[in-house]
Amino acid sequence: MGLGGVSREAGLLLLSSPCPDPSVCLSDKPVPEESEGPGSPPPYKMIQTIGLSVGAAVAYIIAVLGLMFYCKKRCKAKRLQKQPEGEEPEMECLNGGPLQNGQPSAEIQEEVALTSLGSGPAATNKRHSTSDKMHFPRSSLQPITTLGKSEFGEVFLAKAQGLEEGVAETLVLVKSLQSKDEQQQLDFRRELEMFGKLNHANVVRLLGLCREAEPHYMVLEYVDLGDLKQFLRISKSKDEKLKSQPLSTKQKVALCTQVALGMEHLSNNRFVHKDLAARNCLVSAQRQVKVSALGLSKDVYNSEYYHFRQAWVPLRWMSPEAILEGDFSTKSDVWAFGVLMWEVFTHGEMPHGGQADDEVLADLQAGKARLPQPEGCPSKLYRLMQRCWALSPKDRPSFSEIASALGDSTVDSKP
Repeated sequence: MGLGGVSREAGLLLLSSPCPDPSVCLSDKPVPEESEGPGSPPPYKMIQTIGLSVGAAVAYIIAVLGLMFYCKKRCKAKRLQKQPEGEEPEMECLNGGPLQNGQPSAEIQEEVALTSLGSGPAATNKRHSTSDKMHFPRSSLQPITTLGKSEFGEVFLAKAQGLEEGVAETLVLVKSLQSKDEQQQLDFRRELEMFGKLNHANVVRLLGLCREAEPHYMVLEYVDLGDLKQFLRISKSKDEKLKSQPLSTKQKVALCTQVALGMEHLSNNRFVHKDLAARNCLVSAQRQVKVSALGLSKDVYNSEYYHFRQAWVPLRWMSPEAILEGDFSTKSDVWAFGVLMWEVFTHGEMPHGGQADDEVLADLQAGKARLPQPEGCPSKLYRLMQRCWALSPKDRPSFSEIASALGDSTVDSKP
């Protein structure tokens, strides 16, 4: 043993291998060797592994966000490409927001809701002032008859007392909001907003709101002969009591022109109808036509709607991109207008009447859903219908072009 109880061999070891902690190095207990086996990685390697993992995760998140941003920009660019030059993309839809794959797009739905309903105190005050201005007491409504049921609830005719200055009673259409579904309530408010903004001779007017109790009522303009579908059917009825004077080609063109002008107004104000058809237009005894939205999908016109992807849709009036991709736009309204023209010239026949709904859907998927030329319809007008049914939305005419083409058409005035 050497000095301080340290052996000579230990002292030599100290000199040859300096140790930061002599108490450990000189201990009789064996010092465990660092293991580099798979179970115990060195500390610096563990830190390196963690750093690489975190870095990879951050890079993955950035890549996903970048891809989402790119897809969003690409979809927006695609929608813009479908618009004619100078025309802005649609922001609001009559019967709900734009759909993606049959379901409301959360992003677009939020955009529409903000655009239609606004946000913040200023927008809230504006909505309240509009509601106050349009308020009409339901006690002044005298129901006449029920027309049917829409997605929102009952639709009925009523007499409104003191609604218009100098007029004792006004015939009105009343749509009630009986549904508790959140999406239906949003759609109802959007429809209110749309009719409140539009002002055109060929679009029905919003005349009042009844909101002091439930169900809420939307009071709309109504005209004496009812919807265009019934008017067309009566014009070819064999019942002498119902049958009116047969419509001439010139009169049919006039009906279509008025619908085109009403739809041009919707389009110019960036609204999409989504359910344009003869059943959703009204006609007066003077044959003035107004675009409306009765939406009697629950009973009266139930056969004209098809249950698809958890919703009732007007399949036979829909463009391929609308039914298959949920892509609604002014151009899908143009497709529906072509079908409405066909209805006018066939006196209200069911489009694709000889086919089942599934067969019509298959034809739309195959890109071959076309209607035949109606008997007595001039070829020039049928070619206009065919332009409305172009597979590519950008190849379809605008409503301004349609109205101009109908106005310029020279047709025989005979029935």
